[in-house]
Amino acid sequence: MPPSGTLSYAGGSDSVLGTFRAPYLVRLTTADHPLTSSARLSLAEVRRVALGRGESFQHLRDHDGSTAQLRIKVPDSWMSSRHLELNEESGQWSMLDCDSKNGSFLNGKRCSGAPLRDGDVIHTGNTSFLFRSEAERSHLDPADVDAAELRSLPLAAQTLSTAHARTMADMAKVASSMVSIILEGETGTGKEVSARYVHSCSRRSGALVAVNCGALPATLVESELFGHRKGAFSGAVSDRIGLVQAADGGTLFLDEVAELPLEAQVKLLRVLQEREVVPVGATRAIPVDLRIICATHADLEARVAEGSFRADLYARLAGLKFRLPSLRERREDLGILTAALLQRSANSERVRFDREAVWAMALYDWPLNIRELEQVLSAAVAWAGGATIGLSHLPLHVAAMMQVAPPSEDEALRRELVDALRKHRGNVSATARELGKARVQIRRWCKRFALDPESYRE
Repeated sequence: MPPSGTLSYAGGSDSVLGTFRAPYLVRLTTADHPLTSSARLSLAEVRRVALGRGESFQHLRDHDGSTAQLRIKVPDSWMSSRHLELNEESGQWSMLDCDSKNGSFLNGKRCSGAPLRDGDVIHTGNTSFLFRSEAERSHLDPADVDAAELRSLPLAAQTLSTAHARTMADMAKVASSMVSIILEGETGTGKEVSARYVHSCSRRSGALVAVNCGALPATLVESELFGHRKGAFSGAVSDRIGLVQAADGGTLFLDEVAELPLEAQVKLLRVLQEREVVPVGATRAIPVDLRIICATHADLEARVAEGSFRADLYARLAGLKFRLPSLRERREDLGILTAALLQRSANSERVRFDREAVWAMALYDWPLNIRELEQVLSAAVAWAGGATIGLSHLPLHVAAMMQVAPPSEDEALRRELVDALRKHRGNVSATARELGKARVQIRRWCKRFALDPESYRE
């Protein structure tokens, strides 16, 4: 019989707009197909997860009569059709290998079964997953997100981290306002990329002008920022507009704003208060219409307390503050970022990794964040020279995350075959000659390892 009266959300009328904490699983990347999109799958609605090999990436939620479960299929020839299970009991999730042929690994070590902790990385075949035990999620967030659905967004907004997604959504909400923004976070977390995202959302007609305050010569800071008139000082042979005026109609991004000298801080305060700039050597002010976004890894409030940063300028700049997470805090985005950075290199569709290299990258803490990831990938691609990227192509401090046992005979044979096919662009005859085998044997091995020689042709 239907209930009488009007149904209400538990906890009050606005509970649906709130957040709750729940676990999820992220498919980070597949080593031999690193450009494949990642995905975040909610575990809040299920008590069991079954992972295994399939013909394509897919997931299905069903119920076996007693337990709600999530079935995940991955086109990974190194996975068994029934490879691994995750099970929840009394709020604790654990993993259990299902006697798979190639075994399951937890944080780079072979594991037949173990309880899971937040941030654990699970490896099945060539595919790696990240487990999150208690991520904060909005009631309005979708349960599952495929990174392919985010590709139409700027890279700054492509994230599988629920917390970072909320931060970027909040930035977009205030983008059209004139409120100044301070972006905080460690070096290399993408503050300029985020500033460009805010600018693009603002639809301001002018450009975004980026200034690294720490790189401005001390003697030329005011001239560079505010411009100068001819004859204002030795070497000023003509009028020159400054970076502030160049941002008229747009956005001025001040990176490392804590490094601005006090004299320049005074003039910048006037720009914010009066919406005008006075070039060095000028007597008349020039109106400017700009929005200011600042970035710093320093504690500006501490700088104010010690007297190296003006309190009144800080008050003007700190209209809104957003903190960008470190890469180790948003490890679920490692696959998205790796794919995006690899696509900047030539022949990115041919890039492949050994699984141990991917494991090392997934376990490394990335103290220099996205900037460090970009440099590591660029160097690895160049160093590998078209071959599969392995631990030897990574910096020693990244590769040191793995103490790898010698590869199995199957793994070694597959790597040798893949390298030969890539070298000879899928030519089976040339591959057979290099490996000293008959063409029919190469065909058998290709079938065994689910390799298509045609995919290695240019």
